[in-house]
Amino acid sequence: MTTSENNANESEEIQLRPIEELLKLQSYSLMSDAEVEVVMEYRAKVAAAQAVTAVLDSTAIESMKQLADQWKQNAAAAKTHRQEIVEKGLNLETISEAEA
Repeated sequence: MTTSENNANESEEIQLRPIEELLKLQSYSLMSDAEVEVVMEYRAKVAAAQAVTAVLDSTAIESMKQLADQWKQNAAAAKTHRQEIVEKGLNLETISEAEA
């Protein structure tokens, strides 16, 4: 058997454990080099996804704050306008059928 045949047989025999199982291990020393690489790639992807989520969340929160401020301003303007109308009072007149 040649060296390349041995390497082919060894690579066929190496099976990576599921990522869930690897993440439960307390040390990288309990993993093969390939498994350590898989775990590092997984953690890098998770960190990147969390960073994107944090940016999106902060952007959404800022947008919601701006909308809330606008709604408060609109409510205050409406309240002021309503108060002006109430203070002026109503000047109701009766219209006869002849005038209509």
